[in-house]
Amino acid sequence: MKNFNALVGLLACLATTSVNAATKEQWRGRSMYQIVTDRFAQPTPEQALTEGLVANCDPKGATWCGGNWRSIIDKLDYIKDMGFSAIWISPVNQNIDVTTPYGSAIHGYWVNDVTKLNPRFGTSNDLKSLIQAAHDRGIYVMVDIVINHIATMPRGKGTVKEMLDQDPLMMYRDEGSYHNPYCRIRDYGKLPEYRVCTILTEVALVDVDTDSPSVQSTLNSWIKGFVQEYAIDGLRLDAAKHMEPQSQKDFCQAAGVMCMGEVYSNAAQDQKKYTDGFIDSIHSYPLYEGFKHAFIPDSTPTLNMQSFLNKLDEQQYWIKDTTVLGTFFGNHDNPRWYAKNQDAVIGQNAFVSALMVEGIPTVYYGDEQELAYGLVSCDNRQALWSTIGGVGSSNYPTDKLAYQTIKRVHQVRGYLSTSSDFDTQLAKPITPKGSKTEAGLKRGKAVFVVTNRGSGSTEGTLKVPSTGFNGTAVDMLTCTSFQVAADGSVEVSFANGGKPFVFLSIEDAAASGICPDLPGAASTTVAPSSAVSTISLTTSAETGKTVMPAATTSAGEIVEAMPSSIKHGASSADDITQDQATPTDGPVSITASDGAIAQPTQVSGEGEQPSSVVGTSETSATAPEATQVAASSSGSGSTASGNEAPPQATGADGSAPQATGPTGAAPSQIDSQPDAKDPATTSVGNSAHSTGVQVSFLGTMVIMIAYLGL
Repeated sequence: MKNFNALVGLLACLATTSVNAATKEQWRGRSMYQIVTDRFAQPTPEQALTEGLVANCDPKGATWCGGNWRSIIDKLDYIKDMGFSAIWISPVNQNIDVTTPYGSAIHGYWVNDVTKLNPRFGTSNDLKSLIQAAHDRGIYVMVDIVINHIATMPRGKGTVKEMLDQDPLMMYRDEGSYHNPYCRIRDYGKLPEYRVCTILTEVALVDVDTDSPSVQSTLNSWIKGFVQEYAIDGLRLDAAKHMEPQSQKDFCQAAGVMCMGEVYSNAAQDQKKYTDGFIDSIHSYPLYEGFKHAFIPDSTPTLNMQSFLNKLDEQQYWIKDTTVLGTFFGNHDNPRWYAKNQDAVIGQNAFVSALMVEGIPTVYYGDEQELAYGLVSCDNRQALWSTIGGVGSSNYPTDKLAYQTIKRVHQVRGYLSTSSDFDTQLAKPITPKGSKTEAGLKRGKAVFVVTNRGSGSTEGTLKVPSTGFNGTAVDMLTCTSFQVAADGSVEVSFANGGKPFVFLSIEDAAASGICPDLPGAASTTVAPSSAVSTISLTTSAETGKTVMPAATTSAGEIVEAMPSSIKHGASSADDITQDQATPTDGPVSITASDGAIAQPTQVSGEGEQPSSVVGTSETSATAPEATQVAASSSGSGSTASGNEAPPQATGADGSAPQATGPTGAAPSQIDSQPDAKDPATTSVGNSAHSTGVQVSFLGTMVIMIAYLGL
């Protein structure tokens, strides 16, 4: 019994310290939906934590709208339906709870004690319930963390001591924990100013000395326990630019999960300082700058697609691993795209660009609804359910072009991720550089074409060379077939509006099951769901990838092709039967001329859902073969490595180079291994956590049982 108790104690320790950790390899290939908790989902009367419900919440007032962790749970299926496999929620920790000249701390970034939760958003059990509900759907949770500063009111005085005397709620009670004297940043490009001074004036964000041994000890001990208690999958570090890279590295190592930092710089060369050996990932602000000047009219006198390509090239040269960068076309700190450009087709092109280049794409809540309010950052956090003029949608419809585009591209990404090494491939231009209006790029087995011509385009064609296709290519956004020329090129027309294209070969398009009317497409006949028993997953000995056969009835009849987008949002057969299956006896309506996404015919939701999905012993016990990341041959896309020569570090308008890498410098290389399709992300019976860790955990049990003589 003594040995047994020792074993139980050891296993409990292992379970709490290992099972929930999610590394950058496990994050690679995922996509995130960013949530501002107070503004995303209106609570029911039973869920509300404040008196009364705010039906119409004016974002200009920066007042509380009442969204909380409980209300997010009810909308997780809305997020999952778009194909997202992760959410990023705004800070969860205690904030100052007063009205300031800037409004209230609805965003969560005015933290005064990271060791306590914000009661405005719920209890400890509420947060745990949200994270568990996300995991049940195969969705990772990234929590925004603020450790760079401590907020206090009223506005900061001359010394830290005076602020400590006036505010007993400030977390650190000794002056040595802060940079002293208190100062305000006036030059965001000057060191050490942007590391030791504060950001705002009317709200004092007192800069914490994160290099202080006592501060580091407090933070590292807290974050380790916090991540373990709540089973958090990743951290977003607010204001990472304002902290020393080494202290961030130590903090993230203590957390044991992937960290993505906010380094607000449009120069990839500057961001490199934080990624080289320090933090796993950062937000891709250089690429965002390129997106702005390619797709948002007032960002530059003339839209310039070359700016997007230049920034992509620059980023791939300076950053070792761009496959885990946080790519985005909007967030809480920048104007909403639709507020500046209300051409939904241009927005569609921008979303295709952000979702198809390498990285962990992030979509800001409400952008999928084409919200048109928010020319400045404090106005772009409107309640998604609000109906105040100019705000936009109120009831989470799914018919917006942006929503449908995001969903369809996720389906394509899901297929590519599970059928190839897409997650480690880089996007490379294959059309001639210099065009201000369009570009064609290749990433792995996919080719995508984007343009800023807009919905009013009535002319123009583009020949896309070196596609690698033979015979026929299929635009997966409209399920339209294109003839491939003898030289491997495909010609597209912008005569019916400047729509984007996402091409796969006819073979891959058919295998994906996304366009069921294609010759050779996977069967989509759906039998009564009660007849579905199990779906067995096996691992290919040749490729090491998970093989997903069709589901079968108890009589052994094939009833439905197993969708391959499990990693990108689907975690069980229940998740995909009604959403992605299409009967074969009805045609699919394709309305490509107006830019709409062709949708498979939907199946009635009658009857029970498939009851169980299990993996075979091969899947459960055999780790997939890891693939070395290395430069690939031409014509098949590029893997995560640097360019052969330094690119031009251009301005956002695509102008002449401002800085370049050292002459003749060797390209940055990645020597790490990719996710290799982590079994937890393809085994539909498990939550989103690492099956690899579970296997190792079981192995440890066997060893310890033998060791202890049980």
